[in-house]
Amino acid sequence: MQKKLLTLLLCSAVSVCGFTGCGNETQDTPDNTQSTTQEQIETTETTATEESTEPTSEENASSFNMDETLENTLLCGVKLSPDMTWSMLGGDFSFETGDTSYSEKNNALSCRLDYKGQYVGGISFKDCKQLDDITGDSKIGYFLIKNDDMEKFDIQKITVYGVNLNDNRETLYSALGEPQIEYGDGDDKSTKYFDADDGRIFNFAFADDIIQFIFISL
Repeated sequence: MQKKLLTLLLCSAVSVCGFTGCGNETQDTPDNTQSTTQEQIETTETTATEESTEPTSEENASSFNMDETLENTLLCGVKLSPDMTWSMLGGDFSFETGDTSYSEKNNALSCRLDYKGQYVGGISFKDCKQLDDITGDSKIGYFLIKNDDMEKFDIQKITVYGVNLNDNRETLYSALGEPQIEYGDGDDKSTKYFDADDGRIFNFAFADDIIQFIFISL
């Protein structure tokens, strides 16, 4: 179920970039089965070609503000911001050196993200082809934060306006308002908030009305 949700989440994120003229399509990252980044990317690309890129519901009016939402988002206690760079995350974060994938189209390198040695999710670096290209000034393309191993953290993995992983839809909507796009079915319906001018995204994937993944495209 989580692998299916992850694929749906990333495919949908790619479709919004297409609608808004954004070139920042994303690549996938490892899931809790510990399959490789490349295997996950191939799964996502295959699904994307088989499914329609049209949203399953009409876009809703929204007062969503991307910059303000980033400023009210904490990743393991670190406030996010536009043009986030690797050094801005601090020394408690590290990236996995053995599982990476380069997207030639986006000129971005994707890899696993850890916090104090614990699995957080995935991260991509703009204008990087290999690990040696990553510096403190490297700009981050996306975060994919998952609800795996939550009990191993002494801090919330991610908080968006006070909303955490494993919170329900009502909590999310109370904090961020109605999303511009919803997709999926029933309690598994996921939500998308985005900046129509540049295609930056906050995407929340649900299972049984519980937030499983939070995807942030910068």
